[in-house]
Formats: sequence, structure tokens, C-alpha cells
Amino acid sequence: MLLHLQIRFRKTHNIGALLDLLPRDIEAPPSVEQAALLTRYAVDTRYPGAHEFPTWKACTQAIYLAQEVITWVKSILHEKEAR
Repeated sequence: MLLHLQIRFRKTHNIGALLDLLPRDIEAPPSVEQAALLTRYAVDTRYPGAHEFPTWKACTQAIYLAQEVITWVKSILHEKEAR
């Protein structure tokens, strides 16, 4: 979404920091705000053995949050295209 909105950002895995760059008129719902929890998977899962493997419940939650983000971004982009 940041690319679509032409907002410059530095390379980072910190999802919360990326959400903070969104314009004030785009408010993320709570499920998207919770997606900041996914940040740890961006690094932890890249280096097997360095961290504990997530539980099935944590994996299911991560997938749910990622799907929520995708659905939200698509809705915002479709809304902006309709204007």
C-alpha cells in the first residue's frame, strides 16, 4: 500500500513501523494493527534453530492476521480506485 500511495520508506521487517507511515486518513482496523505481531516471524523463521518454532496455534493466528491485512489493503486500494 505504501508503494501505491507513493510513500517512501526504508527497508524494514518491522510491520508496526510500516503501519505508522500510513496517512492519518487511512485507519487500520484492530486486526491489522495486531499484524505487527508478524514482525517476529520475518526474522525468527529465517534462521532455523536460532528460535523456538511457533506452535500450531501461533501459526494459525499468523495466517489469519496476514489474511486480514491482505483483505484490508485490497479494500482500501479498490476504494481509492473508485474515486
